[in-house]
Amino acid sequence: MQLVWSLHPLHVAAWRYYSYHAPLGSMRVTLQAAGPSATVTRNLRAAGIRVTNVRPAQSGFYGDFFAPPAGFRGRRPAILDFGGSEGGLSTSESAALYASEGYPTLALAYFREPGLPRNLVRIPLEYFARALRWLAVQPDVDRGKIVVKGVSRGSEAAQLLGIHYPNLVHAVIALVPSNGAVCGIRPVAPGTQDYRCAGPAWTFRGNPVPYFDNPTLGANPHPFPDERINGPVFLLCAGHDNIWPSCPMSQRIVSRLRAHHFRHSVTFLDYPDAGHGLGSLIPYYPGPDPANLAGAARQANQIARADAWPKLNSFLRTIRNG
Repeated sequence: MQLVWSLHPLHVAAWRYYSYHAPLGSMRVTLQAAGPSATVTRNLRAAGIRVTNVRPAQSGFYGDFFAPPAGFRGRRPAILDFGGSEGGLSTSESAALYASEGYPTLALAYFREPGLPRNLVRIPLEYFARALRWLAVQPDVDRGKIVVKGVSRGSEAAQLLGIHYPNLVHAVIALVPSNGAVCGIRPVAPGTQDYRCAGPAWTFRGNPVPYFDNPTLGANPHPFPDERINGPVFLLCAGHDNIWPSCPMSQRIVSRLRAHHFRHSVTFLDYPDAGHGLGSLIPYYPGPDPANLAGAARQANQIARADAWPKLNSFLRTIRNG
């Protein structure tokens, strides 16, 4: 698959900085070498998936719901899927893939979309709970097997939901995570990555979730009580993480769970050469990650994603069959 993920535009001088977004349908790639050729079609969304746009005016949250094709029968685990500090509806591609595997999936935005806050500041956990309750009553959803998946800053929300809503959340996936809340952020200028602390990122019942303003130190003085999560946990970290120390923080999560004799399974994947961009997880996308998201080498994130993606699917199958 290196022939696919190493693709780059012919007519972009500084091609190493380009960004590629695959279509939600299919992508056709034709490879030709001295005459012979082959065409590969990569489908990011199975035929028959039904997509419902859900907006704040009608439901109180902003998301796209991906229902699996009709060939999947019976009630199945469902996934609430959201991203991190990029904001917006950033997980539609992964949601389409999960639905293609038979998991009803709601891709959720929690800031930086119409009707939502502009910044990652004082986001109420009740907002996510509203989306979880909506997801639980959708056709063919097993309401006793709801999974939350968060990436980077979204990993904080995923853990907090598992902690505060054990009757709604039955498994947590936290990718390149923190082990406690970090302060809210407000970009200094559009398009920059220069963030400044802007108070609490999250609230619960109107109260701010205690937070730390320097995640690069790794030792958060307000660690999450993850032992209260009512189901299995999947953690994935990057040893070459230039955003925050996701591996030391993941290790603290695992140590805390062990110290409290956590009764559910814990899957922990540690990729020493990968960077923070590993959290996007879908393998074989053309294009390099930006420098602050890249790993120790250009291919490090790609290799790690290819290894982690089937392991995440195995984790979901365990929930489905449990």
